[in-house]
Amino acid sequence: MIKFKAGISRRAAGTNSLPNHRGAHLRESIKAQGGQLSFCKPLQDVRNATLDLAEGSTPCRFRLVDCYSLIHEDELCIYEFEQLPTVPYAAVSYVWRGNPPGSDWKDQLGTFSVKGAEDGDPISLDVLKYVGNAVSLGLETDVGPFLWLDRLCLLQTDKSDKSWQISNMHKIYKSCMVCVVLPGGIRGLVKLDEETAWIHRGWTLQEALMPEKVIVLFLFSRDFFDKGDEVDKVLKAGENSDKQDFSPSGRGDRHPHVYLRTMKRFGAAAWMPLDSLLDATTVNPHWKMTMMWPPSDMSDNPSILGGYTECNLLRMARTASISAYEGREEWREQAIWRASFIRTSSRPVDMVFSIMQLFNVNLDTTKFDEDDRLGATIALASEILRRGKTASWLSGLYTLDPGPQICTFPRFPNTSAAGKAVVKKENGDEVEMVEEMKIPTFRWLDNAPGGSMGQDGYFTFTRAAVRITRASSTDAPGIDQHSGPEAIDGFMHFAAEDGSLWRIHPDASDTQRLDDRPRAFMVLLGVQVGHIISAEEPEPEGDCIVLVIEEHAPERFHKISSFLFWPGFNYLIRQGKDRQFQLGGPEAFQ
Repeated sequence: MIKFKAGISRRAAGTNSLPNHRGAHLRESIKAQGGQLSFCKPLQDVRNATLDLAEGSTPCRFRLVDCYSLIHEDELCIYEFEQLPTVPYAAVSYVWRGNPPGSDWKDQLGTFSVKGAEDGDPISLDVLKYVGNAVSLGLETDVGPFLWLDRLCLLQTDKSDKSWQISNMHKIYKSCMVCVVLPGGIRGLVKLDEETAWIHRGWTLQEALMPEKVIVLFLFSRDFFDKGDEVDKVLKAGENSDKQDFSPSGRGDRHPHVYLRTMKRFGAAAWMPLDSLLDATTVNPHWKMTMMWPPSDMSDNPSILGGYTECNLLRMARTASISAYEGREEWREQAIWRASFIRTSSRPVDMVFSIMQLFNVNLDTTKFDEDDRLGATIALASEILRRGKTASWLSGLYTLDPGPQICTFPRFPNTSAAGKAVVKKENGDEVEMVEEMKIPTFRWLDNAPGGSMGQDGYFTFTRAAVRITRASSTDAPGIDQHSGPEAIDGFMHFAAEDGSLWRIHPDASDTQRLDDRPRAFMVLLGVQVGHIISAEEPEPEGDCIVLVIEEHAPERFHKISSFLFWPGFNYLIRQGKDRQFQLGGPEAFQ
């Protein structure tokens, strides 16, 4: 029979705690998978309490919260397993410190906290029940569903359990039937027009990309949507939760209420697929550019996930992960890097741990201090290259200012427990990272270089390159980063992304001394291509992206900037010869 650990209420262990048919199925299924009930208490005993979930639990186990007990019996029951069970469960994505409860949110059941996580928001029992209902309504199953919530399923006071859970996070989110996003946090639900920090937090990127199906749970407000009988009919139809599968509408759907048709309502809450909500946020103000019709069912853009740039970065990362992009793995990885650099976390190292499994890499988290983002970044990049993949971080973020110690990466944003990612520029100015993302999110870089990376952060690779020298505004009048290359005095000149001016020397050898400055090269990074439908569709010749690099030590170079050659000027880099480079620094680090 199923095992019950000490400290669990007798009522929870009793045979009458579940309906006979469901209780039998539940116990049989959990028993077959080696499950144990590690915690169970009536909600009246949980309210206003601080729970020590380590008591009665075994470290390094998978844990799940039973929705049925939560919804129908007013009990919080947690089961643990040595292996991830095959029962249906939903994972929850939220921010550690979310929005304070608004005037529209009504708590009826109260809140509770978890020992070791008192610095986070208290957990609302009402929110927990709404999550349980969201994934249970219309779902026909005798077992489950269950919930995975890190606050309840990860032992907050046990470092070994935390490290183990982090190493298995990809498996947990990849295997869930759906991920439920709580943008405003676990303290209360927020409306579609309330701004939240969810899209700016580090861990939420993996949580949004790993599962196939993701929904956003919010507080419903009729005022947000357009008026009219037709909209009312669609909203009414959304109250029917039969046979829900959490899928978004197709992007080719021209129904006038395409987004509302994906929404499900129950009580004061509603949910919508993440992909539909991202589309609603990004397509509406930019429909002329994207050639997609604006939605006719929302009176304004949802702000619950953020603004256009951050939502579009996540939208493209989701798009690049679907089956239509199979065979273009480097596109998916570029999108991940782009979406990750607008995010922040209380621990700098978590900015690496939170995305490493998206690249199928599992670093030993015990080897890095919580502030060692640089060391963990080098370890992740080295492992990506060792597996024969391209330097996707460089091809995805080439327009950003290079970092001072590892120039193939941008300057790292400051990390914090709340707020947005802010980067300190070379001149000392602090800028939100979202504002720095100048990269067209609908463009990708093909044929980026592979190679290797040493412990010092230097990227060794071979690529076509051409000698260049610095030029002055007197040498190249009228040329800036927005103009194309121009011929002056028999040499082609261009202005890089940072405004620096350069003269191209196509016939110069590697060792030829051209001036009294360090040697410089323009190096082919890859070819920029458009957003195409499938991996099989041919792509015409695109713009060549080059890196502008300069030597700071014998045979050691660092990135200065980048430049885009239009197809008519691609010959300027195509005529270059392959050469090996070591790209890193220029500043040393311990």
